[in-house]
Amino acid sequence: MRLGADVIVFSRGRDRATSMLTQSVGMLLYTFLRGTGKEDIVVPMIDFVKRGGTWEMLVRSTADDWKRNSETIAQWSPYENEQDLFQQFELLKGDHGTRIVIYNLWEDEEGAPELDFDTDPHDIQIRGVSRDEKKIEMAKEYPNSRHFLTYQHSLRSYASILYLRLAPGFRIILRGKEVEHHNLVNDMMLSEEITYRPQSVGYETSVAEGTIGFVKDAKHHIDIQGFNVYHKNRLIKPFWRVWNAAGRDGRGVIGVLEAKFVEPAHDKQGFERTIVLARLEARLQFMQKKYWSSNCHFIGYAKRRNVKNTTVSPDQEEPKEPNTCSAPTSKSCSPFSSNVGHTTCHDGRSKPKSSIVEHEMRPVPVQCRKHPVFM
Repeated sequence: MRLGADVIVFSRGRDRATSMLTQSVGMLLYTFLRGTGKEDIVVPMIDFVKRGGTWEMLVRSTADDWKRNSETIAQWSPYENEQDLFQQFELLKGDHGTRIVIYNLWEDEEGAPELDFDTDPHDIQIRGVSRDEKKIEMAKEYPNSRHFLTYQHSLRSYASILYLRLAPGFRIILRGKEVEHHNLVNDMMLSEEITYRPQSVGYETSVAEGTIGFVKDAKHHIDIQGFNVYHKNRLIKPFWRVWNAAGRDGRGVIGVLEAKFVEPAHDKQGFERTIVLARLEARLQFMQKKYWSSNCHFIGYAKRRNVKNTTVSPDQEEPKEPNTCSAPTSKSCSPFSSNVGHTTCHDGRSKPKSSIVEHEMRPVPVQCRKHPVFM
């Protein structure tokens, strides 16, 4: 969701070194950078310090720099002088606080705002091609799937799942109305607790815990699935689809997981692509496949055959238990051998074992005589 070209930030707090009360104004302006032809990002900023009962100029470099930044803010912001700036600070209560003002909102090619303030007086939504009217109608019909269907175009919906837990006293207020926090677990049925412990060097003590289950609307067989992955309580990957199966396999399975050991990207809209993330993705896919195979018949799909699990779990060099198959000659073969990467049949033949290709678990058929074994 793009908001606007320019932003000005008002912040108040106490200086750590002197404990004196300070106020700061900082500005990040696309309009200013483009209008002045600057190639590097420049952030005009001014500071004030309270001495006695009076706010005074706080110079961190030179007085000329302070005045130059003050003039730039007055020229390019909606506030023409220091008096206008201090009126914004009056809206901050107490010794600590931050106020962010975004302006010069983005417009589409036809000159209309990209953001929709009219459809819902208590929400900010996206209009145009990013708005899926079909999903909006589905959200009315399937209320337990509402957040999956609306988080991409509704700021209120996204903000309600932005944090896994709310700190005491913390509130999000959007257009005068408090955002109700939502835990995705409340939308689940047949839920199970899941745990993942990465085996990569340096992460042996790390652990990710969460919940997996069917969304309560899963019996309608709508295409909803994915994991909400949080990092230190903040949502980074909303409804991460880790299993793109042909057909309807995997539908209705959702999950919540907090993984503190993966590194978020700088914009908090995803994770850095690392081997640790790839293994987490493969593991979540493994969990979803296992859960689906064990429970899909509860929501109206055909029950899967009760066969031994021959898929190698990510972060596991050896499978937990072998499987056997019968050949017409009564020779038996083992889908797994002690040599990682191969399957050895008892007549001496060797076949490659299942592997993770491009971070996706793919079944590899192994032909032992005339009987295929899927790994």
